[in-house]
Amino acid sequence: MNITHNFRHMDTSDALKYEVEQRLIGLEPLIQTSTPIHVTFSVSQNNYTVHLGLHARNNSHVEVEEKSDDMHKSIDMAFESLRRVVTREKEKQTHHHVKTDPFVMQAQAAATVTSAIDELEFVDAEEVLEAVQANGH
Repeated sequence: MNITHNFRHMDTSDALKYEVEQRLIGLEPLIQTSTPIHVTFSVSQNNYTVHLGLHARNNSHVEVEEKSDDMHKSIDMAFESLRRVVTREKEKQTHHHVKTDPFVMQAQAAATVTSAIDELEFVDAEEVLEAVQANGH
């Protein structure tokens, strides 16, 4: 995986690089890209910012930026956002050409209701009356 790390207003950190690489390896099946992934770490006053930019499937460009009071917390939030966005993009591409016919959907719903009705047990009214009388109610 080709990763470009940039550090702004802070010293380079091998620990942060390693953490990002490990998390990207976990997302590799979703990302599937050979283009470089740009990761920028920056600090301004008490805000730690992580910015991720990449080209995912079908050249869809994804950029995520998260800020918090801790760098590791920012990394967690950024990767959660990245996973959500990449998953959404993947769903858009895989289900893009699937079109459902509204009449087919109604027929499937009716079949479900019909099968549920067929599964119900029918009770004989005379048996219910005998049971009530036997209990004295």
